[in-house]
Amino acid sequence: MLEDLTSRFFKISIIINIYFTNMMNAQHSHLKEAVKKVGPKGVVVHIAHSQGALITFLASKKLTKSEMSQIEVICFGGAETIRRSEEFPFARCVNYYSVNDPLLLLVPSAARALRSGFLGIGDESCVKSSSLVMNSNTEPELVFLTPRSGDPILDHGLFGPTYIDALRWEGRRYQMLYLSIFHQVAEQSITKLILLVHNLFSRIFEKLEVFITFFIQFIIETARASTGKKYYEVVEVSSI
Repeated sequence: MLEDLTSRFFKISIIINIYFTNMMNAQHSHLKEAVKKVGPKGVVVHIAHSQGALITFLASKKLTKSEMSQIEVICFGGAETIRRSEEFPFARCVNYYSVNDPLLLLVPSAARALRSGFLGIGDESCVKSSSLVMNSNTEPELVFLTPRSGDPILDHGLFGPTYIDALRWEGRRYQMLYLSIFHQVAEQSITKLILLVHNLFSRIFEKLEVFITFFIQFIIETARASTGKKYYEVVEVSSI
């Protein structure tokens, strides 16, 4: 019995090891290619959630320091905290955790920071009021957020009610720092144009649908009237 359990555990551990190795290699290739694509003066903004943070951490060990210096890492509810150091000289690292996130049980460093009372930039209101431009040397790398739903599983979700506000904040920061004013204005204009065209075509299709419906009804009524007339004429002839 013990030997059977040991054998099963060994097989499961091999499968898990293969899975993480494949994911780590894929992540490493992705980050390396992204850095190459943006060029030596570009910046890659990498977002990781849950086990993605652990995979990113493992993949980072195979990156060069030069490559890491061009990458910003933003983690949400990560299975590993990623922090800037001599070994990992990332351009920026931020780890967001809901204070009721189940993964805090698996990440001792984050749990210790939470117990110490360090709350980073805090809840949603703090995130909104914080400056979008922060020095990477003074910006907190561990940020604990007040749960929005009270459900640990729901609050752990990347698009759940707790992390979505921080995700929006990071999006605004990205737009302000890395998109030109022209690009932002053009993007907003294109979005408005798409909505305008969408609304215009929606109205056209609504009118067209009414016309087609009316036309079909007209054809049906005409056919019925025509059929009724022929039937009346046949009956009249037969009676004679």
